[in-house]
Amino acid sequence: MSQQTARQAEFTAFVEATNAVFDQKRRRSDSELVLAELPEAPHPSADDTVELHVALLRALATLPIRDQAIVVLRHWEDQSVEAVASTLDVSVSVVKTQNARALSRLRAVLGEGFVRI
Repeated sequence: MSQQTARQAEFTAFVEATNAVFDQKRRRSDSELVLAELPEAPHPSADDTVELHVALLRALATLPIRDQAIVVLRHWEDQSVEAVASTLDVSVSVVKTQNARALSRLRAVLGEGFVRI
């Protein structure tokens, strides 16, 4: 390998390393800490889980039936917008609109202090 080829290889390696650093900085905020292993997540107590479910069910009960169905199918059953539209025999735009309105109503009922999971 000639000296010029070696310099080109070194320069290419330097540019790739520099780009990798800049890409990493663009993707992550300065406050984010990258760890090799995930930290232990706190496990909610059984009482907290029951209270959460009761609060969610009560809030869900305040919605009209079709909105309840849309929220449950979209977020509990994790179905696509198209699948929900097909199941309920409505258009995709109806599912999107009603879902957004239903979630807004749920946020209003549950309040700002409600924990988002």
